[in-house]
Amino acid sequence: MLYALYISFFKWNIISEPVLVGIQNYIHAFQDYRFWISLRKTLYFCFTTVPLRVVIGLTLAYFIAQLIKNNFRGSVPLRIIYCLPIMFSEVVLGILWTWIYEPTSGILNEILRIFGIPGVNWLATPGVVMPSVIGMMAWRVGGMMLIFLAGLLDIPEELYESADIDGARALRKFFFITLPMLTPTLLFNFTVTLIQSFRIFGEVFVLTRGGPANESLLYVINLYKEAFDLMHMGYACALAWILFLIIMVLTAVFFWFSRYWVFYRAR
Repeated sequence: MLYALYISFFKWNIISEPVLVGIQNYIHAFQDYRFWISLRKTLYFCFTTVPLRVVIGLTLAYFIAQLIKNNFRGSVPLRIIYCLPIMFSEVVLGILWTWIYEPTSGILNEILRIFGIPGVNWLATPGVVMPSVIGMMAWRVGGMMLIFLAGLLDIPEELYESADIDGARALRKFFFITLPMLTPTLLFNFTVTLIQSFRIFGEVFVLTRGGPANESLLYVINLYKEAFDLMHMGYACALAWILFLIIMVLTAVFFWFSRYWVFYRAR
């Protein structure tokens, strides 16, 4: 990290000697249209994907928690199935979803044709490619689901028993007991998933390489292209440090706001 910070003040193409340019790389970043495109696409991706993944992960965890509380033996295979996507590498998942989104013989288009809906070129249509990428990432919630499950099973049963005595229904118990008691876990999952979403690279690079027409040009893909396609290593290091500062500021703001909604119960 420190070497990347050092190199960010140089113009360097990896082959020749670095040339000191001061803060010119940082100034250039804010004048570069690809920087703003990639930042805008990444923010759209993050603030769409993170809530979606949290909702899906919490829903699955709540479902499995109910199975465990009712001594249903099938909860273990379900946990394994939900966690399978996080056991594969980013490249493997990217290739898998390339097959799913394949326009002529992909599984998704074949399902659509069964219902009489024409197939879509998911990865080459400007208005469709980003929702396709978001749909792929919404599938990887296994790790988050396990963390939510641990938080759900840690909530004291006495709270639910007291609510039952007072005649509370399932929906009220969820919003007035489960969610407040789960807020530390929500904070952890939100923060980690937000950081992961800003750093997303492998799956999207395999799927689209940032295309078509920069429609899926996420921040780290742009950083990679600047470093290894255009050989602007000094500028790429500056982009990396700008990303680090963006993530750090957002995380700090998120933690600052957490004092208003996160509940830490006394042990």
